[in-house]
Amino acid sequence: MYRSVYTGIKFAKGYNRSFSEFKTEFAHVECFKRIPHKKRDAEMKKVHKRVLEETKQFAKDEAKAIEEQGKEAEKNAKDELSNSGNKGEKTDA
Repeated sequence: MYRSVYTGIKFAKGYNRSFSEFKTEFAHVECFKRIPHKKRDAEMKKVHKRVLEETKQFAKDEAKAIEEQGKEAEKNAKDELSNSGNKGEKTDA
């Protein structure tokens, strides 16, 4: 699953490499090679920072969704327990 995209480069969900690794990995990619050498590092740093920020935000969103699912499952389990406790009981007068 891809999370971030930059000019045809798709970054995997959870991408979390250092800038030096990023630079080594993507310096040969055409979209960066087209940028003049003096501006290339700045653009690569900007893209690297954005990808890491998106990765952090995605992790937060995913954790929040999991937490909400857990709360919903807990509520459903409590409802089932309270409903199952009332079934089959006879009230004698």
